[in-house]
Amino acid sequence: MGPVSCIVASTGLALLVGLEAAAAELHDAARQGDLAAVERLLAGGAQVEATDGGGATPLYVAASEGHAAVVARLLAAGGNARHQVVGFSGSIGTPIHAAIRHGHLGVVRGLLEAGVDPNLPDDGVGPPLHTALRRGQTAAAELLRSFGARPTRAEPVDDLIASADLAAGEGIAGACAVCHELSKHPDQPKAGPPLWDIVGRVKAGIPGFEYSEALRTLGGRWTYEHLSSYVANPRGFVPGTKMEFRGIAQPGSRAALIAYLRSLADKPKPLR
Repeated sequence: MGPVSCIVASTGLALLVGLEAAAAELHDAARQGDLAAVERLLAGGAQVEATDGGGATPLYVAASEGHAAVVARLLAAGGNARHQVVGFSGSIGTPIHAAIRHGHLGVVRGLLEAGVDPNLPDDGVGPPLHTALRRGQTAAAELLRSFGARPTRAEPVDDLIASADLAAGEGIAGACAVCHELSKHPDQPKAGPPLWDIVGRVKAGIPGFEYSEALRTLGGRWTYEHLSSYVANPRGFVPGTKMEFRGIAQPGSRAALIAYLRSLADKPKPLR
């Protein structure tokens, strides 16, 4: 390597080291809520989207610590409010999820006022309202609702159930069987309520099971439409549910599962 190449390489390395140092400083300033330091670092070229060793951005860090002014400044600098921090088992949420978990209402309000979707989907932890209800953050849940947070519904699959593949549905139900008994006379109960004769049954209606408050207050019976929405996105349809299952997006797969569940009855409920 010639002298010029060595100089270029050294300059590039120094620049990289400098950027990494600035990013680490920005994370520290965000964690401490040091707005002046955040301003200085951003003016000096620190990257607002740089991640730390855990995959968190400065915005996520500031939201976790409850520093509303820093959150607002990082958003103004282009911080991505939809950035997901990914752990060993998938996403652990976005900045608004982090703020909700720690009860930082000021940050939650600031993010919502800045345009963050109150129904922001997250395949790891569910929508913000689910996080609030599962964490017992009632005030955060009410704040989210005031900005339009609501349960989600999936498209009905009633027209697909009659011709659905029962064998495929049985295969999908294998995942359900980990927590739910599928037979009429189980040897012993499992963690979740049995799915025998689920279609048309009153929600949260099996004695002896500790249903979530969210499911208990939902009311009504398990119609095909409601089963479709719940299977598609449990944490979206019933925010606060105990069932930490990501859901089945494909309508055909949902129809196959529901068709199989329908068959688990002495007299399967009519489709119409």
